[in-house]
Amino acid sequence: MNVLNEDSLDDTAVAALKEATEEMFSEIIEVYLEDTPKRLSLLMKAFETNNVNAMQEESHCLKGSSGNIGALKLSKICAEIESQSKAGVITNQNEYIQHAFSEFDYIKKKLIALV
Repeated sequence: MNVLNEDSLDDTAVAALKEATEEMFSEIIEVYLEDTPKRLSLLMKAFETNNVNAMQEESHCLKGSSGNIGALKLSKICAEIESQSKAGVITNQNEYIQHAFSEFDYIKKKLIALV
């Protein structure tokens, strides 16, 4: 996976989001921190049941929401899952999903410190 050397959070994107959303920034981060574990669990369930369409849908949502808050590495991991799901590939998706869980655990601490 080529994204492992990527920065976890884009500080410039986080600062721009904070400036653009002002008082809403904390709420946006809180919603992201609540929603992401649920979506990651749904992604894992989709993998376990060989549901390629659900994998594609959940990874797409995670890619977008992570990108919106500046979580670059998680967004790119999810983009890879989405791409492979579109191609109908499931075989090595567990590795990517595990990386997504680990990356979320890492950035969660950083995001909590920002709010």
